[in-house]
Amino acid sequence: MRLTPERLEAAARTLLVATGAPEGHANAVAASLVDADLRGHGSHGVIRVPLYAGKIADGALNPTAVPTVDHDGGATVRLDGQHAFGQVVGREAVSLLGERAAEHGIAAVGMRDATHLGRVGEWGERVADAGLCFAAFVNSQSGGYNVAPAGSADRLLSTNPICFGVPTFDTLPHDVVLDVATSQVAHGKVRETAWVGKEIPEGWAVDDAGNPYTDAAEFEKGVVGAQLPLGGTVSGYKGTGLAVVAELLAGIFGDGAVAGERDVERSNNAALFVAVDPLRFTARADVERRVRALTNHLDTADYESGPSPGAAARGDRFVMPGRPEYNALQRNRDGVEIDDAVVDRLRAVGEEYGATLEF
Repeated sequence: MRLTPERLEAAARTLLVATGAPEGHANAVAASLVDADLRGHGSHGVIRVPLYAGKIADGALNPTAVPTVDHDGGATVRLDGQHAFGQVVGREAVSLLGERAAEHGIAAVGMRDATHLGRVGEWGERVADAGLCFAAFVNSQSGGYNVAPAGSADRLLSTNPICFGVPTFDTLPHDVVLDVATSQVAHGKVRETAWVGKEIPEGWAVDDAGNPYTDAAEFEKGVVGAQLPLGGTVSGYKGTGLAVVAELLAGIFGDGAVAGERDVERSNNAALFVAVDPLRFTARADVERRVRALTNHLDTADYESGPSPGAAARGDRFVMPGRPEYNALQRNRDGVEIDDAVVDRLRAVGEEYGATLEF
């Protein structure tokens, strides 16, 4: 089903209010979810509403909560997410980053108990749009084990996303924002595949014996299989190393738990966000020059007769980070395609809470 962004956002907002969210929170969360759909990341879009409703029903997410500052050192701040919507916590973190980086040139915000921070790339885009460089490291505070470390088929880690952003000012139509899981793919994409009744591609997961595993529905039951770390069976030690770094940085600076400290069913993000003003180190024109030079340099590659037509992860040629999301946004401005299975789940939440959706 193809829906306009306005209708999709209205539906998400209606459901969130029905589950107990104040109007302001519902507006913020719905806007972030639809933004993810518009930018081509449906795994982090409105498909999340039923999951949030489940967390609220279980008491794992407080729909009325707001994050609080429990440490303020000027350029360093720590937030207690209070189990609020992650999108509410993320907005507060980004606001603090912009304010403190403007004053000090650099700022760091740690946070814990942020439930699900959503598409971390959104926070990278917001910070880069403010002219700041960005880095983020996220863990799940001992919940959501889905990823095996290199050399194993046991679920011992989360997908632990990392994100980096660089403002391009007037050089490109978008900023350079890299948002990746430290596993082969975000777990949300496995869940999305299961919900729409498809199989996951080989290379995403293995069974208990280490063989390729493609049954998304069975994977979601948590009985068989583990996601592979970034690099898969070839160089998964790199993804495992990145996951370990993200796990520790998020836990240390967010003052939250790390994998192995406790056993919980649901993930609950802790994170470290860092922002740096590049203009404290160089001139804007020089940032633009460097972005332009690197972009042009990579464009000189012979993508037509290279060693492997499918070498790039997205399509048959490399594009600067942030470009796939920018291109998707241009395509989807008038409407985004939502799988019927997802629409059915949204309707089911509406029926459960007595909310009518205008689909």
